[in-house]
Amino acid sequence: MDKQELYIWFYTPARIEEFKLLPLYEDYWLSDKYCPKKQVPILGDWVMYYPPKDGFPSYDERFKMPEILYLHIKSKVQPSFDWFPQNYNLKIVSESFLNFMISNQLYDRFEATELRVFGTDGKEFIEKKYFVIRICEFDDNKFDFHIENKKRAIGCNKYNNFLYPDMQLKNYNGKQNIFFLDEFCYQNSIILTADGKDYVMQNFNLPELYKLEDYRFVWNNRYNIEQLPDMVK
Repeated sequence: MDKQELYIWFYTPARIEEFKLLPLYEDYWLSDKYCPKKQVPILGDWVMYYPPKDGFPSYDERFKMPEILYLHIKSKVQPSFDWFPQNYNLKIVSESFLNFMISNQLYDRFEATELRVFGTDGKEFIEKKYFVIRICEFDDNKFDFHIENKKRAIGCNKYNNFLYPDMQLKNYNGKQNIFFLDEFCYQNSIILTADGKDYVMQNFNLPELYKLEDYRFVWNNRYNIEQLPDMVK
């Protein structure tokens, strides 16, 4: 099999302020309750669902996603992002990004629920529709990580987390061009094929894209904009 060119979409803390695309950590809260004036954390047990341990699909009602979730942003401007990771398997996505996932054979490997987005004055943003997705099946088993060439992630010595600059797809079927990994350093990123990268660049707002082989430098310098590799443009 020919070597596939792979890319990664990852928002670095260093460039979040430069892009002014994603709200800063202290400027938003995601909740399963409508709470425009006070930050109320997610209260339901559903957020604790861990598919590798709890099984997928889960028939435990405790883990069922709410029908509606709420995002409160300290802003008066309609958000324009398409992809906003929250934790290892919860992501906020635009409707167009959701359709991109479905078109890439992922429709039965995640769950989605409607997201309502509100600004500082309590006004609901409705120009762009959003969802919260929960990844239930990851793609780690589709990759050869070439662990013999792994690099330790800076700041993660205690936890033995690594980066894999030579990782490659084991097989490429030409249909799935977007991949989600459970591997720690890749949980808040998306792996893309060349076709996936082209689609993302043409259809989504300000993606922060890098060559996958450069990701070890991206991760290790994610707080230092002067040391980050060049983005793919």
